[in-house]
Amino acid sequence: MALFNRRRRDDDEQASSGALAEVATDDSLSMIEALFASPVAPSALPSTLAVLAEPARRAAAHVALESGIGVPVLADELPTRAELDQIADPVPLESDPAPPDNRGRESSPSRIGTEEERARMANLEQSVQDLLSIDGATGAAIADSASGMALAEGGHPGFDLGIAAAGNSNVVRAKLQTVRDLGLSATIDDILITLDQQYHLINVLHSAGNEGLFVYLVLDRSRANLALARHKLTQVAGQIQI
Repeated sequence: MALFNRRRRDDDEQASSGALAEVATDDSLSMIEALFASPVAPSALPSTLAVLAEPARRAAAHVALESGIGVPVLADELPTRAELDQIADPVPLESDPAPPDNRGRESSPSRIGTEEERARMANLEQSVQDLLSIDGATGAAIADSASGMALAEGGHPGFDLGIAAAGNSNVVRAKLQTVRDLGLSATIDDILITLDQQYHLINVLHSAGNEGLFVYLVLDRSRANLALARHKLTQVAGQIQI
């Protein structure tokens, strides 16, 4: 008899739990039908999902407690409101960086400046090679008289062309100052320094953009024709562009 009463009580508890679950299911179905019947704004979606999940959460918790299972595992597995908010508005993952926009790169100021600088350096190097093609030429440099720096140089005259260019910049500045002190309106074409085995020719540039620059040419005195070398030097100096 006791066993019969216990089974009857269990059957009643199961029926009660089933009824609650059925009611929760009916409530959820009604809410889902209402959800699809009228559009829901994205901002209201987390709240709506939480309301839909709440009846199922209550029913699951009641079933777990009435049946004596213990911890309502199913209820714990249901998403919380914070989790629903996360689902509705997830944190954006880091995406691959967008590829650089190369449109207009060819005409960017920095690229134009680089190309112009390369073109100037190519012109200076070509001018140095043209100077070295003169008979008897052993070294050549294009230097700035203000800083004494050689912008381009080449050849093997037997000494450091960089040091020679810096020293000859003092010569150019001193001679230009002397011309100004004398009140002369003439310009300096070239300066000749004669050594026992070499000629050192300095051609001062005057064209637009080349002010303050000079060409330094070293000739082997035993092999060079001074007149032809000066003529060729003048031609090359006229083609230098900075």
